[in-house]
Amino acid sequence: MSLARRGYGAVGRVARPLRLLVGAIATLLVVSIVTFALSNYKSPEGVARSALGVFATQEQLDAYVEEHGLDRPLHERYTSWLGDTLRGDLGTSQVTNRPVLEEIGPRLVRTVTLALGALLVALPISLALGVFMASRPFSWSDRALLVGTVSVAAMPEFVIGVAVLMLFGVQLGWLPVESTGIEFGGFFSEVKAYVLPITALVIAVIPYLARLTRAALREALSAPYVQAAVLRGLSRKRVIWNHAMRQAAVPLASAVAITFINLLTGVVVIENVFAFPGIGQSLVDAISNGDAVSIQAIVLVMGAAIISINLAADVLVTRFDPRLRVRR
Repeated sequence: MSLARRGYGAVGRVARPLRLLVGAIATLLVVSIVTFALSNYKSPEGVARSALGVFATQEQLDAYVEEHGLDRPLHERYTSWLGDTLRGDLGTSQVTNRPVLEEIGPRLVRTVTLALGALLVALPISLALGVFMASRPFSWSDRALLVGTVSVAAMPEFVIGVAVLMLFGVQLGWLPVESTGIEFGGFFSEVKAYVLPITALVIAVIPYLARLTRAALREALSAPYVQAAVLRGLSRKRVIWNHAMRQAAVPLASAVAITFINLLTGVVVIENVFAFPGIGQSLVDAISNGDAVSIQAIVLVMGAAIISINLAADVLVTRFDPRLRVRR
């Protein structure tokens, strides 16, 4: 390989992640603009009335508008808010008058822990089921598992959550039916709060990952170089894990990222079913109370998390598939 080509390859390896990073920053900027615009579509007095309630006097509304700078032009308020956000100041809640970061920080950690815990439990189970089905195509066990996974995938998350709640919380009484009364801080109390929500999320996630693993692995097993490995007499286990799974890793990496994003965004439903004090519960409360500052902060933080996961998945897929590093 010539030095010029080596240099081009090195530039390509650096240029693609850089382009992805620039795209992620641009996307986050658009998210911030849309979020701020939608949170402040009301008139200044309307925002004040949403925060203070319908019985607030005109004097209270005027004082609120002046205190929070709502009488300034929208673009000035946006640039001021964006500057404070970049410095780590997400603002003060219009309802509790406490820093938003102090309120949503612990809840965000719980939500991420909940989603990550569900993914870590569901991923090995899904891989095992997918490999099992792909290695026995069109057998009775493959068909039975396909029917089962499709049936579970057709259930909405709140139905799965209620079923888990009724079985383990009400009928068997093994775990508390809601997490509101659990005092977070102790290890065992927190474990009890996480078990049922994670169980519901795992049941909801496994069908998608298992069927995608099956499809990706079946396609990889039909590749010529994998068939050549079979003809060389390699064991089926070695062919699957050392050869086919490398090719299947590209769609699986994207699927895991999408699943994690779906867990972060869909956890709102599960948190409400189990009264789990996470970021989803905070978002629902902020919308109910008309707390625009908290809504902006929560949506922006969740948007940043989702964009970061997508960016990491794109970089990881590029590492798995060298073809993506070649500029066309």
